[in-house]
Amino acid sequence: MKIATLNIDWAKTLKPTATEAFINQFDFDILVITEGIDLNLPNFPYKYLCEPIPENTVYEGQDYLTLTAGETAYRTIIYSKFPCIKLHEVNDPRSSLAVELETPVGRIIIYGAIVGTLYRIKPFSRLQEDLRVK
Repeated sequence: MKIATLNIDWAKTLKPTATEAFINQFDFDILVITEGIDLNLPNFPYKYLCEPIPENTVYEGQDYLTLTAGETAYRTIIYSKFPCIKLHEVNDPRSSLAVELETPVGRIIIYGAIVGTLYRIKPFSRLQEDLRVK
């Protein structure tokens, strides 16, 4: 079984169609995309999306409509060849996603998350400071 994770940086570098072409050349069974937009990936019959970033607003200090060229922003998307049998609860449904999949090797839980790039800026850096071991 081939499982991959890829941060596509909102498909800014390769643009959506080039990003799709790049990914579609591989035969992944499960693919976790972070900093994503909803891509057309026909190799995957199943797609699980975290909650989208609110549109038409600056969210957590970033203008996602500009970052994504008008596409809806998802911090985590899981593409799969296998059906979800359970969606697990996560602390931040806009940043992470956990799905339990039924696969030929049995049930597995795939967890995808994006930590973010604003952790040097308050108030986002506060969380990182709170997590440090004293």
